[in-house]
Amino acid sequence: MSCPFAHLGLAPTYALDPAVLERAYFAALQSQHPDRTGQAASGAPLNVAYQQLKNPLQRAIILLQQQGLELTPTAAMYQSPAVLEAVFTQHELLASNPAAATLQAVRTEVDQAQALWW
Repeated sequence: MSCPFAHLGLAPTYALDPAVLERAYFAALQSQHPDRTGQAASGAPLNVAYQQLKNPLQRAIILLQQQGLELTPTAAMYQSPAVLEAVFTQHELLASNPAAATLQAVRTEVDQAQALWW
């Protein structure tokens, strides 16, 4: 899977300012314009990347997949974006501090959340 962040020249992050995303999108479109490159250009990959990154849920899925977590979105996840956001938040916590106490705290929180969501 190609990286939408790379297509638009952005650093991978969940906290993506919509104005920054839009500027990056238009800059990428402009840089690939046939008048600049002399070649026929397809904006399709840029359009797909822009649409994916505009959606916080899709952005979270992309970031989790980049960390090696293969996530197949289910209808339940789309009905409750809070589920994915909670998973993503915990994943970032683990990446920043993988201490045993942190792991246990995350496990407890995930178990409690699962009981509520399923």
